[in-house]
Amino acid sequence: MKKILGAILGLASFAAFASNADNSVYVDANIGMNTSYSSSSSSGGGTVGQSGGYFLGGNFGVNVNRYLGLEVGYTNAWVNYGGNAAPNSTPPTQQYGTIQYGLTDFAVRGTIPLGEVFDLYGRLGVAGYDNTPNGTAISVNNLGVLYGMGAEWNLSKQWALTAEYWGATGSTAFSSGNIQGGIKFGF
Repeated sequence: MKKILGAILGLASFAAFASNADNSVYVDANIGMNTSYSSSSSSGGGTVGQSGGYFLGGNFGVNVNRYLGLEVGYTNAWVNYGGNAAPNSTPPTQQYGTIQYGLTDFAVRGTIPLGEVFDLYGRLGVAGYDNTPNGTAISVNNLGVLYGMGAEWNLSKQWALTAEYWGATGSTAFSSGNIQGGIKFGF
């Protein structure tokens, strides 16, 4: 009898673990805006600033369990810039436009479930970014810490809506003030 009871408990523990594996793989898509501002001096003595913009991003993730997951993602940003590049010239040179940046990240995601419908989560990881406008080079010099916190509303067992605040240290375009919303699908 003890052997049968032990076998049933052992099988039940595997069944409980298998139930946590539901939707263990997921993808999400995000759209957001950047609210940070940075400025730099140009060679002509002027100041060119970057302010605001928008971005699109996506993540592929694997949930180890209900509370812990691993993610890899990519975000592309279009940031507005403008200012006087050479105020001493006649007439002063004005520069305005949009610059494109890219960011690739790997993060650990911790989730605190607050019931079946609502979760809070945080992300912490490493980000490789392109600090050169319209460039594609990512090197060790362009690594920073990715951080973020957000909320998730579970619409069903597979679909969820997300809202998040995040940033990446050392990045020109992604340093702070990034607010995004998205949709998540679990397989």
